Amino acid sequence: MKPLLLKISAWGPYAGTEQVDFAGMAENRLFLITGATGAGKTTVFDAIAFSLYGEVSGKTRQKDRLRSDFTDGAGETFVELTFSHGEKKYRIRRTPAYERAKKRGEGTVFQKETALFYLQKPEGEKLLAEGAKAVTGAVAELLRMDYSQFKQLSMIAQGEFLALLLEKSGDRKKIFRNIFHTEFYEKIQSALRDRAGLLRRENRELRDRREGVALGLDFSNPVPAALLDTEPYKRFSPAGEQAELLKRLKEQVKKEEILEQRCQKDLEILDGLKDAEESCAAAYRALDERKQAVCGYEGLLSEMEGDLEQSRAEDLQIPVLEGERAKVQIEILESRRRQKLWEEWKEVVGRLDEVRRDAETKKLQSEQGDKECKECEKRCTFLEDNLQRYAGAEAALERLLGERQQAEGRMKAAKCLEKLLSEEEAAEQSVKKARQEWRRAEAECAEAVNRWQEGERLFRCSQAGLLARDLDEGSPCPVCGSLHHPARAGLPEQAVTREQADGLRELAAAKEKAASAASSACAVKKKEWEIAGLRWREQCRELGIGEEKQAVFLEISALEQQRGLLEKKIAEAEKDKQSLDQIRKDLIHWKKELARLRERQEQFEFEKADCGKKLSQQEGRRDALKHQLPEGYDGEAEFDLAEKLNRKEQGLCDEIQRIRKNREVLVKRQSEAQKLLEREQEEAERQKREAERQKKHLLNCRNAAAHLPEGAQSALTQLQKELAGRIMQNKKDIMAMEQLQKEMDRKEEAYRVIGSLASAAGGENPRNLELEQYVLSVYFDEVLQAANLRLYRMTAGRYQLFRVEAVNDARTKDMLGIEAGDAYTGRRRPVSTLSGGESFKAALSLALGMSDVVQRYAGGIRAEALFIDEGFGALDEESLDQALQVLSGLAGSDCMIGVISHVEELKERINEKVLIRKTASGSHILQ
Repeated sequence: MKPLLLKISAWGPYAGTEQVDFAGMAENRLFLITGATGAGKTTVFDAIAFSLYGEVSGKTRQKDRLRSDFTDGAGETFVELTFSHGEKKYRIRRTPAYERAKKRGEGTVFQKETALFYLQKPEGEKLLAEGAKAVTGAVAELLRMDYSQFKQLSMIAQGEFLALLLEKSGDRKKIFRNIFHTEFYEKIQSALRDRAGLLRRENRELRDRREGVALGLDFSNPVPAALLDTEPYKRFSPAGEQAELLKRLKEQVKKEEILEQRCQKDLEILDGLKDAEESCAAAYRALDERKQAVCGYEGLLSEMEGDLEQSRAEDLQIPVLEGERAKVQIEILESRRRQKLWEEWKEVVGRLDEVRRDAETKKLQSEQGDKECKECEKRCTFLEDNLQRYAGAEAALERLLGERQQAEGRMKAAKCLEKLLSEEEAAEQSVKKARQEWRRAEAECAEAVNRWQEGERLFRCSQAGLLARDLDEGSPCPVCGSLHHPARAGLPEQAVTREQADGLRELAAAKEKAASAASSACAVKKKEWEIAGLRWREQCRELGIGEEKQAVFLEISALEQQRGLLEKKIAEAEKDKQSLDQIRKDLIHWKKELARLRERQEQFEFEKADCGKKLSQQEGRRDALKHQLPEGYDGEAEFDLAEKLNRKEQGLCDEIQRIRKNREVLVKRQSEAQKLLEREQEEAERQKREAERQKKHLLNCRNAAAHLPEGAQSALTQLQKELAGRIMQNKKDIMAMEQLQKEMDRKEEAYRVIGSLASAAGGENPRNLELEQYVLSVYFDEVLQAANLRLYRMTAGRYQLFRVEAVNDARTKDMLGIEAGDAYTGRRRPVSTLSGGESFKAALSLALGMSDVVQRYAGGIRAEALFIDEGFGALDEESLDQALQVLSGLAGSDCMIGVISHVEELKERINEKVLIRKTASGSHILQ
């Protein structure tokens, strides 16, 4: 689990909404959360723990006291954590149970605990769980650890930093069982125990079946009465009551087979007497040969004793040779001393030439350096003179730039005036065009009115003609009522209907409306023309230009000429400014070069004086070495003498080694001959016993043949037949018994293996460890091994952690205790005896080691973030550096390390920081 973004609102000391962006710390995975005491540093960890599991990291904090006392009555209290796990991203939002003010009215309302768990996808978020318990269970299943395991592996809260180190071994077993899922081995123990019980029951059933077969067995004595008193038949008797049934049957068959063989043997015993006599004779012949070999080895030992006496005489020369060798070694040492002095004298003479050359080189360098310093000083003087020459270039450039700015402003205004003049001319043309349109519309309107009036007249004439056409004399006129009609109206040539007359009227109205619109448009255009003229004339007055158009064009031309002249002057001024900048740059460069040359010159002078001092020292050393050597000493002759002395010393050494080696060879040969003599003596003794045994066997054969009764031939034949039948039947019974016995043996062997495994897995072993305990101890050893990699670095190789392999109370069957090995004392002691700083280092190393092993074995558990709250204050400066080096190395991988502390040294050593600022209105997070 790696946190990406944490949001908290009205939480603990934080009155408003605050956030920590962990994703922005990707490059610096080691970061520090710091602030004053009580500012809310640990509250950040509480928020992470609560968002995941609905719990807080400390033992003294309570879930119902999480709402901030700084917030207003209606503010919402919540935590929201966005984190990644594997390749996916998740978001959790939780609110604790708290009382808040009503949004409407007075009083308070109880806000229940809520929780939402989302999976973030490109197309949106998917709700995975809702509710406090459901979300906690989903998180525990996803991360494969509950709150207590997460607190030990990923978040070590304030006050609980040493819990993992000083935890009781039994509690540590529960932690490891849940992390490494060793309950599987407990199931193996139960399966082995059940399998052993089943095999024991099946074996008991087979034993009952075997006893049933044995009920029909015949154990009566088959020996006839004539042979009962004869050896060896009188020793045969039926098998008695035995403890094991199969053994009784096999013994019975074996005895019957022995009787059968005895019958055959007694029949052939007389023929075997001759073979026994020959074997006895051969045994005595072999005994004589061994005695002769013993005599030969005894003579060889006597000869060797004479050689040893001669070797002892040579041993007396060894002290004399050792004395001569010691004298030669003293001469060799003296020769080597003279050779060393001579070699050193030659080396000093060679260095003298080198020092003289160095001194001459340093002298030339000093003279050349002085010359370069003078040339550099001249160049600096020249540049300072030129600097005075171009001193006014900057002021002249600024003045010309100001003039150009003023000229550009006036040119801009003139261009604007030219634009206004163009607009006024365009407005004048628009007025002329509008007047033409108005006159054309007026003409069309007059024509349309005339046509409409003519149409009305024709329509009325048509109506009068139609009335007059139907009038009779004496009939009243419908218009005037006259009875006489002297001048009746006639129909016009072009008759007009009512519709046509109305159409002409509508057309006249439209033309009248268009003429009115054209008149209004002409008035608008005229107004715009007047306004444009006013704007143009006003701009002319502001610029001080006459209101004639020609004056405007002349002003623009004059301004363009002025701008060209200014651009030329500005170019020259900029060129002078560049020359000034280059002179300043060159002056700075040559002044630095002058300082460097002067410093180098001082170094040359120092080295020249040092070479003179070395020259005097080497000459003194040469003279001193010359006086220590003998007058007229020849080094080459000394080498020849040394070679002769070395050869002489080697010859003496070889002679001493030859004498000693010769003695050792003789002693070894004597020892080997003695061993061969002893072996031949033992073989002769064995051969003697064999001869006596053969002799005794021969006497037994003769005695057996002499004591056979009369008529034994027929009795032996009868007994042989009866035994053959009984042996056949008994062998059938044996086959049945053996088949059952094999099945019993197979079950017994399986029970022996399974039973022993069940016993060993159940703790019946020399170490009194159950199978699960043994597996946990292996995991724990790997955790300690990984922890020692960090602890060794943090304690400069002094401490290591070891598992306690021997416990005082064997009934506990617990092998997860820890002790510390001290390299300074060479002893081990309980971890509780470590100092505060040492305990901090050990606990930190153990937590990091456990993270390594968990990630190595458990594919679902990944400790991508580790938070450490306090503990660094107990470390000195060196220990602090060592701890941070370890954490920085760990943070360089895929692990984020967060440290919460107010220790000032950490602020200087950790670049990435989250600052908690404490104020009277609540704390704030600055990042």
